[in-house]
Amino acid sequence: VTAQQVSDAVRTVTDLHDALRMRLTRVASVLWSLDTTAPDETAPTVRVVDADPDAAEPQVRDELAATLDPETAAVCAAAWIVPSAGAAGRLVVAVHPIVADGASVAILAADLAAALDGTAPTAPAATARGVATRSNERAQDPALLGELAHWAQVLAPGAALAAITAQPAGPVGPVECVHVPAGSDPDTVTLVALAVAIARVRATAPAPL
Repeated sequence: VTAQQVSDAVRTVTDLHDALRMRLTRVASVLWSLDTTAPDETAPTVRVVDADPDAAEPQVRDELAATLDPETAAVCAAAWIVPSAGAAGRLVVAVHPIVADGASVAILAADLAAALDGTAPTAPAATARGVATRSNERAQDPALLGELAHWAQVLAPGAALAAITAQPAGPVGPVECVHVPAGSDPDTVTLVALAVAIARVRATAPAPL
């Protein structure tokens, strides 16, 4: 695999996944937006490192992570570590958590592997822009807007959230499992879980929240 092939593979995956082309814009301390840029604007340059992959990878990982900056659309960085002796190289990629979680990283890794093999990766079923657009449209649903006052009151500082309870389906551990009735609205379930979590944090906080 050549450095050019690696660069082409990274560009292919970046072009395919618009989340890797995001830019964070801060309007105020609590007001921000994420916008996707055109493929040609933010394709990362693959850095070539002439070194032993095992020895160099930890430092290269740290250096790539330090370059990530969503406000400049630098949400993905890559380096190709290849020793001059001609041994196998290693591709190291850093992705900012604002655009990818653990599941997403696994998908990106599979797409990179396919691109390096010369196989066109499968187009994603959903794009970051598409999901955001649908979420914004959903937020304007009159039924949801009608609940805004209720949830603002429930989540307000000092609200009595401790009355919200849930029965665990099994032994309580680091993660609690609860039964949710079939057909429950996922947004409502998420908000109730948030309310429970806030109540627990407030109960142990050293100062009122």
